[in-house]
Amino acid sequence: MNGGDQLQKLEDMLLIRESLTDTGYKLHTNASPDIVVQYSPLSDPLYALTKTYNEDVSENKVSGRTMYVYVRFKNTGNMPLGNFYIHVYRNHLGLYNNPKEWNKYKLATIDGKPSKIERLNANTIGVSKAFVFDNSEGGMFPNCLIAVATYEEKPDFSYINTYEKYIKFIDQKNVAARNVYEISGKTSHEEQQIFCPITEPQPRNYYFIAEIQEGTASNTKYGIRCSDPPFSGQTTYIKADENTRFLIKKVRLSGRASGYWLTLWEEVPSGGHAEIRLRILIEASNDELMQYAEDMGDMLKQNDIEPEFVSHLVALGDCTIKMDRRR
Repeated sequence: MNGGDQLQKLEDMLLIRESLTDTGYKLHTNASPDIVVQYSPLSDPLYALTKTYNEDVSENKVSGRTMYVYVRFKNTGNMPLGNFYIHVYRNHLGLYNNPKEWNKYKLATIDGKPSKIERLNANTIGVSKAFVFDNSEGGMFPNCLIAVATYEEKPDFSYINTYEKYIKFIDQKNVAARNVYEISGKTSHEEQQIFCPITEPQPRNYYFIAEIQEGTASNTKYGIRCSDPPFSGQTTYIKADENTRFLIKKVRLSGRASGYWLTLWEEVPSGGHAEIRLRILIEASNDELMQYAEDMGDMLKQNDIEPEFVSHLVALGDCTIKMDRRR
């Protein structure tokens, strides 16, 4: 993204929230209420989404169904903004620091373009046109959406080539992300393949944490399937029992390989409901990532993992499998 005067105003004045209480502070939640997924196009999106500005009204993605995405935004400054674009990209964990791939998975409005905003007055909420959210499964985890406001119709994100730069980018006011849960319940077993890119030249510890979410049926089974040692072709299965609230897989990786594959899976009996969240984190030492880190030493010790260097970890991203077999 360029650093011109106009763009700086968007970064300072245009807010796409990461939470309902977000007023522009740095966050990294992937839960933006301003990325709104709907089953059908809204007849009056500006009225509907302005009236519900203090609510998260996004719908879960239904497997195999085309849906529609709107982006809400607010001019928090004291002067009008105009002639800027709202973009939405279908992202996944493997694209977080590989933005040259983003355009392959971008969403578009019905006219095949981003949504252009001619004018937005000071202290005013705006809403984009509807972006078409189709059935494509390209991108390995297609339902993580990133919304960006720029003055460019075709912005260049090629400068984002490290985790540090991506996290700084996503923490800007005019950028937000949302993981959209995809509802599945046709079969008892569901799984999601995930690819984590490796760009660090020096070895660093990566942590893959699968955690059961509130409301999940007690008889749900879930686990992680991966190669161990990395890239050896030897498969490791990690499975939760009924009393397990989370699983942790630690892998030491470096940029000698392009990335690391693993699979998150869950099994839910008929009539049950389950939601499993997978987080990918890396260790933080005395580098730029430390300001974004959280101390997770207690969780690691509960899983009999002693951090080799530090217990401060930085979240790179997350995804969720959500199944509903109650219907």
